[in-house]
Amino acid sequence: MRHVRIQHTYTALVLAFSAVVCAEDVDQPIPVTSTRQLFLDDHVVDRLHNVERTFHAVTKHPQNPILIADRSWEGIDAYLVSQREKSPDSDLRSRRSETPEIAARYGGWVLIYGTVLFDEGDRLFKIWYQTVAAFESGTENVVCFATSRDGIEWDKPDLGLIDYRGSKANNIVVRSSEFANFDECFCVIKDRQAKDAARRYKAIFWAPQHDDHPHSVWSATSPDGIQWRPSEQPILGPVADATSFFYDHLRDRYVAVPRPLDDQISKSISFSDDFQTWTKPRTVLRPLPEKEHAGESREQIYNMYPFTYESLYLGIAQVYYWHPRWALEGEWMFSRDCVQWVRPEPWRPHVPVGGPGEFDRANNAFSSAGPIRVGDELYFYYSGRSYRHREYHQYDHGQAEQDSGPWEAAIGLATLRVDGFASVNARYGPDRHVTTRPLLLHGRKLFVNAKCDWGSVRVGLLAEDGTPWDGFGAQDCDPLRRDATRIPISWNGVAELPVEADQPVRLRFVMENARLYSFWVE
Repeated sequence: MRHVRIQHTYTALVLAFSAVVCAEDVDQPIPVTSTRQLFLDDHVVDRLHNVERTFHAVTKHPQNPILIADRSWEGIDAYLVSQREKSPDSDLRSRRSETPEIAARYGGWVLIYGTVLFDEGDRLFKIWYQTVAAFESGTENVVCFATSRDGIEWDKPDLGLIDYRGSKANNIVVRSSEFANFDECFCVIKDRQAKDAARRYKAIFWAPQHDDHPHSVWSATSPDGIQWRPSEQPILGPVADATSFFYDHLRDRYVAVPRPLDDQISKSISFSDDFQTWTKPRTVLRPLPEKEHAGESREQIYNMYPFTYESLYLGIAQVYYWHPRWALEGEWMFSRDCVQWVRPEPWRPHVPVGGPGEFDRANNAFSSAGPIRVGDELYFYYSGRSYRHREYHQYDHGQAEQDSGPWEAAIGLATLRVDGFASVNARYGPDRHVTTRPLLLHGRKLFVNAKCDWGSVRVGLLAEDGTPWDGFGAQDCDPLRRDATRIPISWNGVAELPVEADQPVRLRFVMENARLYSFWVE
């Protein structure tokens, strides 16, 4: 198994982000609290001097895949079946007509068109994942449920809810024929704001074949995440497939991310304050203009998975890269308002597909809940597929890219350092520093997340006009020589900041052979 760790340098696209995003007044000092300030853009930065910004990719877990199809109801087949596959002389295997016994000889199919979250109350990781089960009446899409104490080893409990071939000893919680013709993307949150215990867990999903409401997004509620009840009417529609869902803790609202039915290479967003009434979907992320009309090199924003992180919105854009790769991979994206989004390094995946022989060879999809913090790491769950998306079968030159095996999928884990999406980096040598815009420090002590165990970081306090603060300049700072996600700053042994919360100041981070990920005050 390949252990992936990738870094990519900062691109010019993000240099213009402050002009793209907002309407903020650059002359107003920025309040800094215990919420960490990241270096994804120049929101808090006035000047980068002899340093560079780098975006970082995930590290794939060495035990991947951490959840596979090992039950008879898991994964007869994927539901994307190409015309070439249907051909009598196809070299691709459709297994819809096979019995569970025959299908079990292959790798199976479990997909995280769903959610992994950590339930603080139960102290458990919980996953809602999707597969295709071969009921006696025919194949159906189903949602299954599993739990874990460490996020790596998973238990699939016998829930006793759904009859599968004469037995309820399975972990199926949703069956499409009994659930508004459910098709995909069963995305879940545990709503800490819920006043009604019966609606503590909330979900949305896509159903394309309902008689009265085709191509619609529906909602569902549950008291325990296991026994679900669908809404009587769809909440959004008509829309296309590949929908995600999250709770916006920054603005206390629910957010759905559907795909426009009439613009299926883009993504839109809809908001709700009560989980019942939703705003009209608004397109928020489109392909790059030079790719949208570039024929075989075009891209699709197939899905996007936003989440709140500290003071901003982050997420994964699932980008469908057409010829010659025919792969779906994840790129970082971020926003200050959840409407205007930036992909800082387009066409440089930060959650890439795997290499030959790996389960995630061609198509990665992601948990709708965003990362889970475990110690000093962020856990990102994703499903990988061994086969490429069907579009390439329509092209003659796709035959040469035969790298698309049986319809198999499994679920993996990738990790990232806390705040590790991007860093500002300094090489060896003097005169390398980052100076912030004017800040209002609502705290008494300053902290950083940095890697400087083979280098150093010193922090200088400056007045708003840039004048060094007497006794708290960079030369007075006790040098940092650590690799840690929480490092306190002190000056000649003094850790208490000498400024009041309403007094604008700047910070200058003087660095050598170091990476700086974030800073905050407490």
